Amino acid sequence: MIVLVDEEADFAIPGNADELTTTPFTNDDLIRRINRLMSDRRLETLRADSMPPVREFAKKLRKALGETGKQQAAVSACRDLGYDYVAFYRMESGDPLKLTLRAQDGSAPIQAVAPKQATADDIMGWVAFTGESKIVSPQDEVNHPLVKRGRLGAAAATPVGITHRYGVLIACRDQPGSITQQDVMLLELVSAQLAAVVSKETN
Repeated sequence: MIVLVDEEADFAIPGNADELTTTPFTNDDLIRRINRLMSDRRLETLRADSMPPVREFAKKLRKALGETGKQQAAVSACRDLGYDYVAFYRMESGDPLKLTLRAQDGSAPIQAVAPKQATADDIMGWVAFTGESKIVSPQDEVNHPLVKRGRLGAAAATPVGITHRYGVLIACRDQPGSITQQDVMLLELVSAQLAAVVSKETN
């Protein structure tokens, strides 16, 4: 992506920049522009048949009541995308790292043994710390405890919130190797929408 700041820019002449401004950025304006460009790029990359579930989720998210309702709506939307277990961990603090399980959806036995707190050594803690999405399978060192023990086959985690880390969304499947980068992009869209509605409520 190219973001250009040029006081002499001529908006009548098409260029190669994705974003153009004639004034310096203030506050978090640059971060907001980059986030919007990244979101637009993800939407362009996803297949058209992937979008209806995301649009449907956006409607449900707007109707969900309170922070807990929105967290559960996000988790349920990911289950509808074909995951066997999904959870949301709320970031209570960054230093020391504290992530608490706030919403989950899946079989009762898996929900009963799912970790109630994430640690710096698991995938949820890693994603919260780095701000990057990650896919894991049973042999990976940084992992979800249930994937590492073979109770689940694969997991993907995405950060919820970029400038202000709100939490981590983790989605798991029984089948190893069944989560692709395309799947992660859909999870990132769900995470971005959740972060957007929560930030509006808390600001």
